[in-house]
Amino acid sequence: MSKHTPGPWALSSGASHVIAACGGGICKLDSIHGAYQDQAANARLIAAAPDLLEACKVFEEWLRREDEGPQYPAGTDRDSPGGHEIWRAWYYGNLDLCDRAQVLARAAIAKAEG
Repeated sequence: MSKHTPGPWALSSGASHVIAACGGGICKLDSIHGAYQDQAANARLIAAAPDLLEACKVFEEWLRREDEGPQYPAGTDRDSPGGHEIWRAWYYGNLDLCDRAQVLARAAIAKAEG
């Protein structure tokens, strides 16, 4: 797994630097190869990278749990005594995880798009 400076990352007041929460610089954008608007858009996207990664990881966890399904003890299923409670806990846990992933993704997209 790669290591990176922990988020959140933010833009400098001039949108030419991306700064970590610790105050250290992540990168400085150069407008030589594009207009200022491109520089600001690129800076927003870079600053949103940790948030986008977090949202993707939560979606990945939700998908993993969806693929696995509820974990019943050996010899039991949803219709067994206590099986419905196991299913309900799994189902509502996944709903919460999916909701969290959506909230994170929408916030990250909004941060990236300004």
